[in-house]
Amino acid sequence: MSGYAWRSIRTPGCGRCHPPLGWIAEADDTIFTEVVEGAPPPVVADFWAPWCAPCLRISLALERIAADLASRIVNINVDDAAGLSGKFDVRHVPTLMVFHRGEPVARLPAGAPADQIRAWVTEKVTENKRRGARPDHEVRCFLCCSRRLR
Repeated sequence: MSGYAWRSIRTPGCGRCHPPLGWIAEADDTIFTEVVEGAPPPVVADFWAPWCAPCLRISLALERIAADLASRIVNINVDDAAGLSGKFDVRHVPTLMVFHRGEPVARLPAGAPADQIRAWVTEKVTENKRRGARPDHEVRCFLCCSRRLR
């Protein structure tokens, strides 16, 4: 895990209109709670392993999803975070979970195709953003502040 993971805890925002933008962080047993509970909900957790080919294939899709949906994705290497794998009963990698205020609310186990992952993440993130979102608040792209993301 990188020594700069703590920097990912703060959610980056648009310099012009200041809504949160998507980001990807790394977490392990020691900082998972801080990263997930310190981030605005929802947070998508990607339980993965460096030896897992499907995990590596979906990583690019998850990067695009984070940028497109202004969502937070936390990568958890199961080899380095055995405690988290046990706590959340992760038996297969990749496993995606959505957390809202630190509690798991949805799970997608093992290697779905990228388009199915995108649809699932979009549905769960949108559903869980409504739980904590302010009414009439729109998340906009930091490049032009005109493309609606939510």
